[in-house]
Amino acid sequence: MEDIEKLKKIGAREISKHTHMALNKIQYILDSNFEALQDYTTTIGLVKILEREYNVDLQKWQEEYKEFCDTHQEKTENLETVINFKVTHEAIKQNDSTKYTILSAILVIFLGIGFYVYVKFSENPAQTEDSIQSNPLESFTTHSNTEDAKTSENTENNATTQETNANLSDVPTLPTNHSLDASASAPINESNLPDQAQDSTPAQTTSATAPIQKLEIVPRSNVWVGIVYLDTRKKTSLLTTQALEIDLTRPQTIVTGHGMIDLNKDGALTNFNKAEKIFFMVDEAGNFSEITLAEYNQHTRGLGW
Repeated sequence: MEDIEKLKKIGAREISKHTHMALNKIQYILDSNFEALQDYTTTIGLVKILEREYNVDLQKWQEEYKEFCDTHQEKTENLETVINFKVTHEAIKQNDSTKYTILSAILVIFLGIGFYVYVKFSENPAQTEDSIQSNPLESFTTHSNTEDAKTSENTENNATTQETNANLSDVPTLPTNHSLDASASAPINESNLPDQAQDSTPAQTTSATAPIQKLEIVPRSNVWVGIVYLDTRKKTSLLTTQALEIDLTRPQTIVTGHGMIDLNKDGALTNFNKAEKIFFMVDEAGNFSEITLAEYNQHTRGLGW
């Protein structure tokens, strides 16, 4: 394990600055804290980056890590089964208790309302009868007042109409002109219209850039690729030397361990020659583009590596 000691001398913080890897992940690797490294594929990918960047051999470390994962996998699955059973059992008990409490509260409220209504009507029967008997008298009085108001309004309207008719009779009658303007009745000659008005405007055609049908990341050497699918908030990673086709129907972010790659867009190659990581994104419309580290962190919201 001399190579791991070499990395410890460099320090986790310095390695993080150089490789842009998470500081806590690097520290777990240097300390051989296998329990904190739950994602096997991601961890092996990070170790491969350390081997390439610092020219070290961590094969023995990888063997110990694999042995640890194989040993603890069965125990972890059994423990998760017990925890899930316990949580489900407690949740069922809690739901039953809550339901009983709610039903009891509703029943008490209905009983209280019924008791209040019973007491209210049993104490004031005489007041209720008096109110019923007094309502017809009030209704008759209101109706009489309304009829009187309508009669007065109609009388005033009739007087105003007669006065208006008398004033109109004093206005002299103007003679009626039965002659029409010849220009107003002349038909419009369509042949006199400008040619531009008769011609229809030709339809304008717009050209749209054809969408990418197939996109592949073609590594020139072994490369680690991390993908975060933004529609399901799930992530995956892999090591590959073969061309990796990108699913343009799903929004996602992509990061590569190094930039010595080519992009194959429908047969057209785009070359990248960068030593550091490269970040890409596929948006909801299926558009593929290179993005910055800040944009990558914004879209992944902590799900990156």
